[in-house]
Amino acid sequence: IYCVVDLHSLTAQLVHDDLADQTRSITAAFLASGIDPRKHIVFNQSRVMQHAELAWIFNCVARIGWMNKMTQFKD
Repeated sequence: IYCVVDLHSLTAQLVHDDLADQTRSITAAFLASGIDPRKHIVFNQSRVMQHAELAWIFNCVARIGWMNKMTQFKD
């Protein structure tokens, strides 16, 4: 499963008019690198609403104390 992530563009300083072109470019790079769409799933993150919904749920229930104990969260 391969994901073309684009939801981070909501918080980054990007030219949003180019987002569709950039998404197509990344997808083309995936395919050019040998990913066979008949054998693998390639999807766009913003097309799966559960990504944003789950992030919202985690933001509401994950306490900073818990997060600080996780090595993945620490910088």
